[in-house]
Amino acid sequence: MTVSFKTVSCLLICLTLTTNLVFSQGIYSKTGSSVVAKGSVYLVIQNGGFQNDGSFIKGNSTVVFSGNNSSSGSFIAGESATTFNNLTLNKTSNGLQLNSDIAVAGMLSFQSGDSIYLNNHVLDLGSSGTISGESNGSRFTGLNGGYIMLNRSLLAPVGVNPGNIGVTITSVSNLGNTVIKRYQTIQKGKSVSRSYEILPSNNFSLAATLVFSYFHSELNGITESSLASYSSTNSGSTWSQVPNTSLNTTTNTLNSVGLNSFNFYTLFRSGADLPVKLLYFKGELINQSSLLSWATTSETGNDHFEIERSASGIHFTTIGHVAGAGNSTVDQIYSFTDRQLLPGVNYYRLKQVDQDGKCNYSEILMLKNKAMQELLSVSPNPASLHLNLKLTAEKDGDVLLMIVNASGITYKTTQLHLRGGVNLVSLPVYDLSKGVYFIQTIGCMNESTRFVKD
Repeated sequence: MTVSFKTVSCLLICLTLTTNLVFSQGIYSKTGSSVVAKGSVYLVIQNGGFQNDGSFIKGNSTVVFSGNNSSSGSFIAGESATTFNNLTLNKTSNGLQLNSDIAVAGMLSFQSGDSIYLNNHVLDLGSSGTISGESNGSRFTGLNGGYIMLNRSLLAPVGVNPGNIGVTITSVSNLGNTVIKRYQTIQKGKSVSRSYEILPSNNFSLAATLVFSYFHSELNGITESSLASYSSTNSGSTWSQVPNTSLNTTTNTLNSVGLNSFNFYTLFRSGADLPVKLLYFKGELINQSSLLSWATTSETGNDHFEIERSASGIHFTTIGHVAGAGNSTVDQIYSFTDRQLLPGVNYYRLKQVDQDGKCNYSEILMLKNKAMQELLSVSPNPASLHLNLKLTAEKDGDVLLMIVNASGITYKTTQLHLRGGVNLVSLPVYDLSKGVYFIQTIGCMNESTRFVKD
């Protein structure tokens, strides 16, 4: 049976697809109407678009975009995000353009055609979607914005490439629910046209390895042999070269080892806009003090380092300055001792400042006195409706409790009076969007912990 829509017209009633193969040149589901795919239906849209302003009941269906018209002529659009089971690009030329956000619960396949153009929209693979067949000639593009995302539970992963999204993770620690976003934009006008933001529930002391995959068509004019991994702790505002990496031009991958935490990653030319090359940044607790040490392999115009500390891992305060070597081509070793530790966990980072005022940040370092009692804990984690907090206060007092996201944006605040000892508090979180958040207390106890909103 063949159903052919010569024009993109309104479906005023429910359209039910029950045959194994249905061809169309365009589908428009009007507000209030439905397209229902029963069973393992193949819906082939040839040189046309899928405009869904109503609802699409995906079933076990596969929606295939075929033909050879322009990418803008093969599109997915709608008043809200459409969720597909399987989605396939199988065009003899050109590709598919997103004009709205979409989700794919099953397999997203590249069979032929040049690209799926994100067009500043989000493609959500959720907890089950997988990419198949992506190649140098048939891939995701989106220089003007948008991203592919997924969330997976990663328990001490070994060589796991979630959803085949193109980044392989190994960690000795359980990461918990982990959100990964892949962007196709060019960072600072100089990176390759691919970057990853990795947001695990547990993001400290990971001893992790990250394998970043890329295509030659994403190199943006960078000589492949000069590629280096860079990370950002502030959503791409500043970038620092990642130490301990190795490039494999045969597999088109760059490996980074010994990562204490995950952040935002992309690839630049080695040494790009990086006057200081950091060899390591580490710390240890000695007699209730933090001894921080770091080393550089080369410096150009390095004025000084600022040592920053935080109780939450989000908001940092400068606690010290160490002069830089200025210009150097040999290893330089530095140290700083923090003798006034905050209660519980202390987070540190380096701010490297050039003589012209430009700056770069190191990765975040966490030091925790294991002998100290855990003063703030949450359950369940991940949470859907309510979050149960256990706060152990040394004495009676008031705290300001805040829920903030990884970028430091505050979503909720509440004032609490704590009794000395254990305090149990329940917080509603059903109105938060899915993602990673921090619970932070300021006052008679200064603590922070992470949780994931399902």
